[in-house]
Amino acid sequence: MEQLKLDALARRIERMERQIRRWKILGIAAVAALGLVTLLAGPNGRDAKAAEPKEYNITLPPELFRSAAAQSAVEIRARRVILVDKEGKARGRLQVSETGTPSLELLGPGGQTQVKLAVKAGSPRLVLYDKLGRVLWRAP
Repeated sequence: MEQLKLDALARRIERMERQIRRWKILGIAAVAALGLVTLLAGPNGRDAKAAEPKEYNITLPPELFRSAAAQSAVEIRARRVILVDKEGKARGRLQVSETGTPSLELLGPGGQTQVKLAVKAGSPRLVLYDKLGRVLWRAP
């Protein structure tokens, strides 16, 4: 009798967890759809300056990424992502240049590049810089 109650409780918990995952995925999709509508509805042609690329700060709560289902449902596409610290200072960049070169840069407290990982002409490149921006080490 006790085992039947435990089995029923386990099924109920599993059902509730599935529902929570669905709501999380739906919430992520709703936020993404709202962002897409906002971006697409953008300028209406009257203001040329409004057509320039804009910078958006998006903060997603960590609990959205805890379940495997939610992790696989999230995709963010951008040519440039800037990582900032608590004060809003840039501390890292993930970007693709106009020539199509992808790179990851870690920045020091003053905003200078300290580590750069890039792919140029199909070859990976890692560069370490000192505080003054001089190359300390490079491979290859």
